[in-house]
Amino acid sequence: KHIILPKHVTTAKPLREWLEVQRYQYKLYMGISRGSRMKADYRFTKERIHLLENIPTFLWQESYTVSLWEKCFDELLEYKETFGNCNVPVPYKIRPELGEFVRTHRVLYGQKKKGINDLLTDEQIDRLEKVGFCWEVRGAVKQEDRNCNSDGDDEARDYSWNIKLG
Repeated sequence: KHIILPKHVTTAKPLREWLEVQRYQYKLYMGISRGSRMKADYRFTKERIHLLENIPTFLWQESYTVSLWEKCFDELLEYKETFGNCNVPVPYKIRPELGEFVRTHRVLYGQKKKGINDLLTDEQIDRLEKVGFCWEVRGAVKQEDRNCNSDGDDEARDYSWNIKLG
């Protein structure tokens, strides 16, 4: 269905590596990654992005990234069921990856609104909004939600959260 090349298919290694470079160059071009693995290719242009996006099965994210998004979204739903909201504290000691998921999506949403990048899909935005996800949390998060990392009365909720998610 998509351009996904498993690592065990050795004949596809050159194409898989080329795709990884294109995805990485895209992140550099969009200002999302500042890694030192390679330098930005200044020939990477909007035209190249357009050509790659016109390949019917091309994805900027690999399938494991998509499934990781689904896993974190499911954890967010579990969090909401336990705590009654989607205001995961950052950092969140019980599930640090969930706190990072929430923080990253707020940043990506802000960047999308400013036209900086388009990594957050409209479908993801809709799904998050349908479950009550807040894009801006300043003033929207109650004090008891901010104290979720504290010891004390929240221990019962922390225990419940650990039981549900292992």
